[in-house]
Amino acid sequence: MNLDQINETLAHEIAHSYLHYDKGNTLESKRHAEYEEQADRAAKMLLSALAC
Repeated sequence: MNLDQINETLAHEIAHSYLHYDKGNTLESKRHAEYEEQADRAAKMLLSALAC
């Protein structure tokens, strides 16, 4: 992985921990795809804000 991919992955996982801390096992949830989309969007916003 290059540095950009590492940063994207870390931001994505941080977003999961913030957004879904109370959701239990999101991997087996019926809403898994929705949770992934939420984490992707939040990670992009975080990385965009930090780039300023």
